[in-house]
Amino acid sequence: LWSGLPPTLAMSVPATVLYFAAYDSFRDRLLLHAPAISQHPILASVLAGATARVLAATAVSPLELARTQMQSSQAASQEGMLLRILHTHRTTGLRSLWRGLTPTLLRDVPFSALYWPGYELVKRALIERYEVDPGSTLGHGTVTLTAGASAGMFAAMLTTPFDVIKTRLQVALYSQTTSSPTPTSSPTPSPTLRPGATSTSSSSPPLTSSPSALSTPSSSSTATTPSAGASTRSPAASSSPSMTIYSSMHSSSSTASASGLPQPHRPASVAVSSLPTARDAVREIVRTDGLSGLMAGMWPRMARIAPSCAIMITSYELAKKYFLER
Repeated sequence: LWSGLPPTLAMSVPATVLYFAAYDSFRDRLLLHAPAISQHPILASVLAGATARVLAATAVSPLELARTQMQSSQAASQEGMLLRILHTHRTTGLRSLWRGLTPTLLRDVPFSALYWPGYELVKRALIERYEVDPGSTLGHGTVTLTAGASAGMFAAMLTTPFDVIKTRLQVALYSQTTSSPTPTSSPTPSPTLRPGATSTSSSSPPLTSSPSALSTPSSSSTATTPSAGASTRSPAASSSPSMTIYSSMHSSSSTASASGLPQPHRPASVAVSSLPTARDAVREIVRTDGLSGLMAGMWPRMARIAPSCAIMITSYELAKKYFLER
């Protein structure tokens, strides 16, 4: 239940500080230096919130990826955050650390564009309705707590499909890295077989020039068959059109390993480029779970985000009020 907590804490603290500080800075600048926007404070909140989220999400994207991987696998959670990031970098390249950035931005930018104007509107309405004294710490804290929870719940509900897509893509990336064949230090050579020839060993199936002929698991302990690697991939990844490229390459690599032939070096960019896109994820979710699959986890997400937003914005506003009064 607590797997992925260290990267969550390491990601949340700097991301929250950067996010809130950037929002205040961008909003103040827009209200002061953009006459057209200064007439519409809500528009300033939309633009400032979206821009601040892009900055914060880009900065912590590798930590977000590590957190998702550590929560989806017990083995990954035991590695630690830094080792998980280094493993992903070595396996699929530097760019893969930001592989989930696009779906993350597709989720978080609309969330921020909805959250901040909602927060400002609810906050203003509560202050006017109950005539809250701006100097009252208790009244100010109660207003920000209520406005933060209300705006967070509303924004979380509308952006749930983007969260589902983001999680699918990042888990697919982790399944790709863990299913990659790992070379052994002292491999046992096996006799080279011609295409179409039959092995003399009774424990291995015939080898052919077609990778599909290796779909039956082999009992041989000296070679890894593609079916063993394929079993670790998620259904969304195996059925995606872009996954076919990776599956074919992985099968070809395993064929060479089983036949004793030297395996060519596969650059990290090949595995990254064969990962599913956001469109592939949407098609797979709709195909397997229907349109309701895009809203999976909506209630738990709202229950998590509402108090989280309320606590963070209240802590930030009270701390800012404290330091401004000193």
